[in-house]
Amino acid sequence: MAAAAEARCSSSSKKRVDFFYDAICRYRGIWNIELRLRPVLLAGIMKETGSLQAMRFITAVDLTQPQFVESVSRELWMRVWSRDEDITQPANILAAAGKAGLPSDQAQKLLEMSSTPEVKNRLKATTDEVIFNLSIKPVALD
Repeated sequence: MAAAAEARCSSSSKKRVDFFYDAICRYRGIWNIELRLRPVLLAGIMKETGSLQAMRFITAVDLTQPQFVESVSRELWMRVWSRDEDITQPANILAAAGKAGLPSDQAQKLLEMSSTPEVKNRLKATTDEVIFNLSIKPVALD
């Protein structure tokens, strides 16, 4: 039965969409799309980086300084995945935030805010939502 459903899903009417984060970020104005980045702890699921503190920091940024979410996320991603640098220590998170353009006094306040229940609950809710949505599988019905 699963094979039949898969065959129906792979018909010629099926559309393929490739998601390239960089392209979406660069062309969102041209394509007139709204891109909302939502911090989620998938990096910690995919690679044991100890990224919980970093994701809480990004969540605090999202709550108070959303204009910096993309740049801070990108810098933390580059540190851990491209340059194999640490993102678990507060000093390294602050360094990434500074490189992303977030003023040091604001970054320090956001780092402190990262341990609040508001931030923890927001990150948990967003992560739960993503995990739930990833568990939903499309089903072809006649």
